[in-house]
Amino acid sequence: MRVLADVDCEWEGLNPIYRVYVNDEMFVERTWYWTEQYLEELLPIYAEPGDYVFRWELVPPHLAKLTVKNLRIEPQGRQCVNDQGIPLWEIYERATDQVVLTIACATQQEAWAIAQEQLRALGHSDFGQFNSTPSTEQIPIPAYILEDNRTLRIKE
Repeated sequence: MRVLADVDCEWEGLNPIYRVYVNDEMFVERTWYWTEQYLEELLPIYAEPGDYVFRWELVPPHLAKLTVKNLRIEPQGRQCVNDQGIPLWEIYERATDQVVLTIACATQQEAWAIAQEQLRALGHSDFGQFNSTPSTEQIPIPAYILEDNRTLRIKE
């Protein structure tokens, strides 16, 4: 799963360096370069059930204040397939985001070729108005963030 957090840093002088720990293991070290904007930190977590505490620390020396908010789990999806296990692709109109066709085939390139034929048969000639994307469904995530906004709990 992927854990996200909004990180912001106010600083003077040299670019500050911060580290992210999961429990007591250093997970990542970054140098902060951005001004007047936050960074969406992405942490891929592959772990057994249990509690995992996230901690952000500035590396001395620093003239900085680090703010971390909105620790969350990114929703996950998987591509839908038909009854024969063939991937499904959605063709949607860009202007409206409305799905106009769903096509079952092995690749997105193949789906787009079939879609162009079907769109032409429906009277469309400007295929730039449409796009293709995998048809997806949400996967239940067996984890949640505790109220302390620092701890990820992965369930059995």
